[in-house]
Amino acid sequence: MTPPSMPSNLRASQATQAAVTFAWGASTDNISVVGYDVYVGSNPTPAKVTSLNYTVTGLACGTSVSVKVAAYDRAGNRSTAAVATGSTSGCGDSQAPSPPTSLAVTSRTATSLALSWAASTDNVGVAGYRYFLGTSSVNTTTATSAVFSGLACGTNYTLGVSAFDAAGNTSTMTTVSGSTAACSPPPTTGEPSPIAGKGYHQVFRDDFDTLNRAVWDNHIWYDQVPSASWTNFQYAQNGILHLATSRNNGYPDNTVSTQTSGRTFTQGYFEASMKWTGGHGAWPGFWLYSFRHATNPAYPAINPICAASGLSTALCEAGEIDAFEGQGSEPNAFYGTIHRNSCGCYGVGDSQNGNNWQPVGVDLTAGFHTYGMLWTATQITWYLDGRALMSAATYDTTNQPMFLLLQMWTGGWTYNPDSTTPSTIETQVDYLQVWQK
Repeated sequence: MTPPSMPSNLRASQATQAAVTFAWGASTDNISVVGYDVYVGSNPTPAKVTSLNYTVTGLACGTSVSVKVAAYDRAGNRSTAAVATGSTSGCGDSQAPSPPTSLAVTSRTATSLALSWAASTDNVGVAGYRYFLGTSSVNTTTATSAVFSGLACGTNYTLGVSAFDAAGNTSTMTTVSGSTAACSPPPTTGEPSPIAGKGYHQVFRDDFDTLNRAVWDNHIWYDQVPSASWTNFQYAQNGILHLATSRNNGYPDNTVSTQTSGRTFTQGYFEASMKWTGGHGAWPGFWLYSFRHATNPAYPAINPICAASGLSTALCEAGEIDAFEGQGSEPNAFYGTIHRNSCGCYGVGDSQNGNNWQPVGVDLTAGFHTYGMLWTATQITWYLDGRALMSAATYDTTNQPMFLLLQMWTGGWTYNPDSTTPSTIETQVDYLQVWQK
């Protein structure tokens, strides 16, 4: 029940006539900090962020705004709030640039769209352009063109562009529709694109024509044992695994894993094709966890197998790699995390990579996507639909045997289920495969 430390050095780091950006130093926690609540002025509802900065927008020039920032951990403990005040820049240039015109898709592939537009004008000068996939901001540029990559083949997208000036004035967004090229057959080798030609071979695959209980158990030890009354809780149908949980049963956590079957892996490329339900509280996941910790006969002492094998104790701690986690209230966000010791047990706190979140500019709940992760001796790289999103260095606990888990839980670090949450939420899995050298 230990709360995180208070965020340090909260300050206004940047300001325009209409916005103030606040930044702060990371909090620490005995388990792990998963996010920050940012309260703006007297608003009692916080913005929830995982980064170390937040921009308050829609302000008047020459005015001040105060924020409070509190860290929270996986258990819901919250730190003392840090407080700071910042001011927008003085009133000067208040005229927004003209909206970009003549938007056109200039080229396309199965996974990308190139967009161009005519330059905007401004009474002082255009500083740049922000481009959007749907309503999600992708990036900014000073050019009059941009490339949207990592898209799904044969899919129609709405692309948008707005112009901004140095004072922070922003034009209205102009949009155009474009479709990626049709899907091509997979390469004859069957190798996933992130590892094609790199010497990997497939060591495990499940297409879920059935739910094979010789491979997948029906819960992890800290879940509630599934009840026979929970109809359609875990099942395979038409080559799709369904992990569903419903309001009628109190949204019990739903997990299948390969712990009981002892199927473990150390390094390799891991990929699952998944679709999941959005809504507050939905928490889909595809991850790996330490087999030595999960099967430790000496807990809470360290598993004696490490000493017997001449291994460091770190290789018997609760290493964890999250190939993908989603939050139902953030359908455009991809979370991928390495935990050093996620249980916070054995007298050792947890650590995790700070770059564990990426906005992806597409609604992940709208269809199936491939969630991939390449695990080498020194690095983890996460992929969405074959596109690399981020990388992080491994910990001293990472390179040990881990088993697979698939889930639909509720909670996480944004919202719990509420009246707006669908009555049934589920993770669907088309296939899961593992490749190793």
